[in-house]
Amino acid sequence: MTTYIPTLICIPLVLWYGYFWAAILAYLSSFTVALLGGMPLNWALVFAFSNPLGLVMYSLFYRVSQLRTDVRDVNSAVGFALISLLASLAGSTGSFIWTYTNQIGINQTFTVWQGWWLGEWLHSLLFVLPLLYFSGPYVQAWLQPLKNKEAVFTISRKSITAAVSALLFVLVGYVVIARMFSVKQAEAAKQLIHEPNISELITNAVDGTIYPLFVLIVAMLAMAFLGYQVVLYFNRVLLAANQKLSEQNITLASQANVDGLTGMLNRRKVMEFFELECLKSQRTQKWLSVMMLDVDNFKSINDTYGHLAGDAVLIDIAKQVKNSLRTYDLAGRYGGEEFILVLPETSLHAAALIGERIRQTIKDSTIEVNGLEIAVTISIGISSYQKDDTLPSQSLTRADDALFKAKRAGRDCVVF
Repeated sequence: MTTYIPTLICIPLVLWYGYFWAAILAYLSSFTVALLGGMPLNWALVFAFSNPLGLVMYSLFYRVSQLRTDVRDVNSAVGFALISLLASLAGSTGSFIWTYTNQIGINQTFTVWQGWWLGEWLHSLLFVLPLLYFSGPYVQAWLQPLKNKEAVFTISRKSITAAVSALLFVLVGYVVIARMFSVKQAEAAKQLIHEPNISELITNAVDGTIYPLFVLIVAMLAMAFLGYQVVLYFNRVLLAANQKLSEQNITLASQANVDGLTGMLNRRKVMEFFELECLKSQRTQKWLSVMMLDVDNFKSINDTYGHLAGDAVLIDIAKQVKNSLRTYDLAGRYGGEEFILVLPETSLHAAALIGERIRQTIKDSTIEVNGLEIAVTISIGISSYQKDDTLPSQSLTRADDALFKAKRAGRDCVVF
């Protein structure tokens, strides 16, 4: 047995990296071998597709399966052996072009074809399989940073159909080819034999293979159909599970970022947004204002009407605040009855106008809880991010100080 170096490179390349580059390398190497072997240019161009055709089998079947490419378990090793057998059969189409261009007779064609695919298969098992086993883990570790860690294994109906069609095409195609060789060789034998009885026996023997071959083709079609349906079923189950998991992840992410009572962003998330906006303002030299909002006399609301009424007040204020903001503004619950509003590209004066509008809107409205109308006012402190601020907290501290001044000034006012 000889070692065909391009196969040692191309098969692992398909499994580890993808089909495209491996197919180009396989085509060019096969084309070179054909030209060096004296094959005419037009046939060499066609012959060179034989190895890429075999690589298609690896690509398709590894795409629709979860076999490990490092073949570290029995299932992966057996899967590779079966897929490589199919790939060897597909790649052996080149043997027919080789025998035709070298004017080899029908009797030798079958032998060449048989040695071609069997040698290719044994080559994959004896050389490529150990290569995948020993070097696979290191290559996978090297490629891991390049892969999408959040990607979920899914296969499309198109991929499944392509894989099953390729399987049927190769298997049924070679059953038909085997039958054709048998008929051709029988005809050649009959021409050498002049005994009518012996010729008739040869004809009957060859014709007798039709029925087993027919049954074999039907069995292949049935197994392929059933396998196709099974793969589609499990693929649907997997897709449904992935969709449910994705929805749960979205829900969990939302719960981690949103305040459970008001539906606003929680303190952690709104502060992340504020810090990013501070960096952006520092880079672009554009205005950025931050507003601290506090419900006046909130403790007395809880003491007078109960904590459920206090919750209803916070929910209503949060709703009115969100309705008063622009699409690119952001608001969150800072803690207790205190809210924070981040206003990108907004000067201190413009932020003061927004704050005054929010204050007046809340003052003019009443909140109804269990038939009771509760009047609420708010105090607001505003600050803008300054060029000499080295930390986002400096701007936030100024807004908090302004809020404290608003409280000391008698509440229900805006200080900036």
